[in-house]
Amino acid sequence: MSFDHTILKGTSSKIIEVILRDSTTGAGKTAVAYTNVTASYVREGLTRTAITLASGTAGDAYSSGKWCEVDATNCPGLYQLHLPDAALATGVNAVTTTLNASGVIDKVVRISLLDVDLRDATDAGLSNLDAAISSRSTFNSASDQVTVSTNNDKTGYSISGTKTTLDELNDIAASAIVSGGAITTSGGAVSNVTLVATTTTNTDMRGTDGANTVAPDNASIAAILVDTGTTIPASIAALNNFDPTAQSVTVGTNNDKTGYALSSAANDAIGAAFLAYTLTKGSPGTIERAFWQSLKATQLADGEVSGTPTASAFDTNLTAVTGAYDHLLLLFTSGSLAGEARPIDTYNSTNGRITLQEALTAAPTSSDEFIVVPDHSHPVSEIVEGIFNEPQAGYTTAGTFGYYLDSQVSAAGGAVDTAAIADAVWDESRAGHTTSGTFGYYLDAQVSTAGAGGSGLYQVTVNVQNQDGDALQGARINIDGTVLTLVSDSAGQCVFNLDSGIYLLEMSPPAGYQTPVGNTITVTTSDISSTFTLTATAPSEDCDIPWVG
Repeated sequence: MSFDHTILKGTSSKIIEVILRDSTTGAGKTAVAYTNVTASYVREGLTRTAITLASGTAGDAYSSGKWCEVDATNCPGLYQLHLPDAALATGVNAVTTTLNASGVIDKVVRISLLDVDLRDATDAGLSNLDAAISSRSTFNSASDQVTVSTNNDKTGYSISGTKTTLDELNDIAASAIVSGGAITTSGGAVSNVTLVATTTTNTDMRGTDGANTVAPDNASIAAILVDTGTTIPASIAALNNFDPTAQSVTVGTNNDKTGYALSSAANDAIGAAFLAYTLTKGSPGTIERAFWQSLKATQLADGEVSGTPTASAFDTNLTAVTGAYDHLLLLFTSGSLAGEARPIDTYNSTNGRITLQEALTAAPTSSDEFIVVPDHSHPVSEIVEGIFNEPQAGYTTAGTFGYYLDSQVSAAGGAVDTAAIADAVWDESRAGHTTSGTFGYYLDAQVSTAGAGGSGLYQVTVNVQNQDGDALQGARINIDGTVLTLVSDSAGQCVFNLDSGIYLLEMSPPAGYQTPVGNTITVTTSDISSTFTLTATAPSEDCDIPWVG
């Protein structure tokens, strides 16, 4: 298959022209919109990739997938397609583009992808091809060399310079070396050097320029080595082996400490060591025992609040047995309640639960810290109970409050005026008894609710209606055997409050209705209702038609 285009691999922003022909006439097909064209490309040996087309105008700048008609009048059927860069990418040698549309002969565009840029007139895009072929050589005759491995390899090579053979190199005179200035000679020998057959003494190694000829005191040196027990170089090297993390400097007097200071880490370590030393119980008579006893006298335990605390109770991280901290004092040492103290009512080992005798000003926060102070306190209830349970006979010492209270109470006896007591009870102001739990409050509540349907636990709703289901107002309902009597309201209802039991409801109907038979109700453990349906009084036989005035 021949190719329609030859393009360099990796070319980008490529626009090609294609001709679409009418499938019936074969003439150029005009007005083929991008929306009617299905465009695809297949890279050699791979699968189809769809080209997403977009509307454009001839001559537009490159935009992948743009489709535009060139000139419907002068170039009918000619369109421009902006090829995706991916279609021309390196990796394959050819790509095939297809265009399909209704009423158009299927269009196939074959493109050959080359590694050579045929449009590059200089070197066809080949990076290793230029006008000067000799420039491809990288050998530098000034700095590079040729290695001669064997005698046969040196054919054609020669040594340049004055001396060109090995024999000539052996013929260099000493004067030629001396003339360079490196050494001086005298009578054919190197100056300042006395030659001997064998070097046997120190003098054989000295110069002739007046150098020291005195032999070292080897005996003294040996004695020094014996005294030190080591070699001098080793002793000198040992001075560099001081390890400040493992070794120390001994300070003998106050004057010796000049220039020394404790680091922050050392201060912390000393503090921690002191606390660890003093917080142990220690032996009797030691400073550890004194500190330990002092701390125990001011703090029995320390802990943190946990869980969801309230102002009067909360969980802690304490693990002592239940009751261990009952009636002791709890003092907060952190958080918003720091400094606030309350006596403990009870302590339970389950979750370290603490209940206070008196509520805090606010609930603590989880993780707030506290201490338990061994300061025992009795709750108010115990104090009150203890006073009233104290034996009377125990207070016989004149001048004490117990003796005085006993004498006063004992003298308060005498004749009882029952009439006066009864009058006082019935004359007692009702408004003065408003404290819940007192007998006056209870009696007032019972009497007040007696005429309002009772004070039982369950509501009994009584409905009164006529035969048409209309509510009747003014019916009087009584609970037989009681003083509970109510009148039905505008909704035909009244409500009694009764305890469990069986009751008989009796009714006095409003004018114009017959008295019904009583209703028996049974109250168990829930609210109930009862309904009376009243029948109107029969009209007089003398006049079947009501009088109209």
